[in-house]
Amino acid sequence: MPFPVTEISCDVQQQEKLLRAWQQQYSQLSGGCFAGSVSSLTLPGLKLFRESMSRAVFQAGALPSSKLAFGVPLKGRGRSLLCGETAGHDLLLFSGSMGFEFLSPDDFEFYGVEIDCTALSDSRAARLADTLQQSLHHHARGKRVIGLSPAAFSRLSQWLRLALAVSAVEKSAANSRVMLGQLLDMLGNTEQTEDKSAKRAYWQAVSAIRRWICHAASGDEAFDCPLSVAELSLRLGVSRRTLQTACKEITGLSPLQYLRCLRLGQVRRLLLSAACPVTEAATRLGFWHLSWFARDYCALFGELPSATLARVKANRSTFPQ
Repeated sequence: MPFPVTEISCDVQQQEKLLRAWQQQYSQLSGGCFAGSVSSLTLPGLKLFRESMSRAVFQAGALPSSKLAFGVPLKGRGRSLLCGETAGHDLLLFSGSMGFEFLSPDDFEFYGVEIDCTALSDSRAARLADTLQQSLHHHARGKRVIGLSPAAFSRLSQWLRLALAVSAVEKSAANSRVMLGQLLDMLGNTEQTEDKSAKRAYWQAVSAIRRWICHAASGDEAFDCPLSVAELSLRLGVSRRTLQTACKEITGLSPLQYLRCLRLGQVRRLLLSAACPVTEAATRLGFWHLSWFARDYCALFGELPSATLARVKANRSTFPQ
């Protein structure tokens, strides 16, 4: 019988790998040491999980087309946004051909459901999953945030809590079918609330900044690393006022603070892959004053960059690939 399994991380890049099918990249946006975990229960074609993270994180990812993924945020010190749509006590739909971008706040806790339609050998379970998928997409109407009544939100969150609290569940197609049926009972009559896409332009600006920095970190010569709001405005073709408003509205940070978090996150990603020395990683992302860089890095991640690289090298010597 499978038991719920809990995996713990102390690094945002380690956390992004815990949901293995999600092909995610995380960028930490608030300062301090990171602590996270994922607890999951896996049945044939169905996975239930709880993710918790201590720091605000910008997530970007995608799921295979065969998967349906959704969930509810249970806790957070601030608001969540999925593809620019504000999320409260709502159902968040992560699957879709366009991928997703998600901003989660400090002290975040999320309960999720991942359904692999191709792995459901039971024909009745497959039909239930298909009906659930059609129902969610119908009610979403092209959005990613589906409004739930307080009663529906309470039922779903309580159901997910209880499912992940059991000591053992028989790993059978029958149990997958039962759980899918219960989910359909709870979610078959969801209703879309008011239009939450008024801030889509702001979200697109924030997303464009993240993508630019990712390209710059990869060494793409077409994407240099902007170090000022003026540069950023010029590169993206967006006014400085729009960038200022967008970053503050979406992330709670100024454009320079948001830009610094993304750049530091990409440096950390390079160090964790042991792709280059600290100085090279820092200068690639435009950090030329190394003492200031080390100070900012430590403020965001709770350790010096040299400590990150040393830990990675020590782990590799202890556990050679």
